[in-house]
Amino acid sequence: MPTKRVPTELQTKVSELRLRVATAESTLKILRGQTVEAKRHRKEAKRLAQQARKQFRRSKADLAKLRRVLVDAEAKLARARLPAATRKPAKAKAKPAAKHAVAAKKKAAPRRKPRPAPAAPTAPSAAVPSAVAPSSEVSSASALSTPEVSSSDAA
Repeated sequence: MPTKRVPTELQTKVSELRLRVATAESTLKILRGQTVEAKRHRKEAKRLAQQARKQFRRSKADLAKLRRVLVDAEAKLARARLPAATRKPAKAKAKPAAKHAVAAKKKAAPRRKPRPAPAAPTAPSAAVPSAVAPSSEVSSASALSTPEVSSSDAA
């Protein structure tokens, strides 16, 4: 009887090993698919990165070309002496004045007549100064001012 028993134990062991192999094969198949998919993703990412670099280089070249065209157009516009449509014309800077010209301007200005000295108060012991000027000071102030021209005198 021991001989019948050994094959059944071996059979169970072999069937168990077959199950393990089948599980490992299915796991291997899944992992292989994942690696193929990852490789495809990497290739796609690499291809996209290459396309982006090419597009960047093309855009950079286009920008340089457009800038050159703009410079040429602005040069033509400047040669035609027309105001630039895109920006304001530069304002002309004032030339610095010569020293002798500044001195001549100062000499050309008329001199003002000096004002008469104010009248000194006669009574320094006055307790309260008045808010209104005395009539003698008002009359002297009006004498110093230029006479007003009335409409009848002008005609």
